[in-house]
Amino acid sequence: MRGVWHPPPRRRGPCASPGPAEGGKVGGQARSFEARILELVQAAGKAGITVKDLAGELGLNYNRVYTWFYKTGKNVPGLEKVGEAEYAWVGSTPSPAPAPPAATAPKPATKPAVARAAKGKPAKRGELKEAVLSLLKATGKPGIGVKDIAARLGAKPKNIYVWFTSTGKSIKEIKRIGPAKYAWVG
Repeated sequence: MRGVWHPPPRRRGPCASPGPAEGGKVGGQARSFEARILELVQAAGKAGITVKDLAGELGLNYNRVYTWFYKTGKNVPGLEKVGEAEYAWVGSTPSPAPAPPAATAPKPATKPAVARAAKGKPAKRGELKEAVLSLLKATGKPGIGVKDIAARLGAKPKNIYVWFTSTGKSIKEIKRIGPAKYAWVG
């Protein structure tokens, strides 16, 4: 059919990548990568092996191997750093295969309005505007600073400043009277 994409056929023969029976990837590239590193470190024993030597043995980039040790390797029991960019196997038995990550409950997309209102922050659209305007009207012409408004509302000063530069600029009764200081002149 014209206009419909079909995936290319799987290559077979001497150029095809090896399957699991021939030593190919079983649980994905990361798992075989970890298994190969641990195998070489365990073979080196307590004497240790450098990241440079590991990268050369595996035919991989030095930074990739070093990053694995920095992020993942530090959590492997029996693996210990014995020098600068040098690691040794001090465990008594070979490390077990890494456990699959535990399923976690999905995080809610947004925080409920009740939780934000409990902290003193505005929860609904327009409540921030009402709160800022009431503070400005209460202070009158002497004005109030962005940090003071943020402290009274329990918000970040940066967010209040952004409110003034976006929403607040369309309100003609608000006048900027100094750096990060506004007054109600209406």
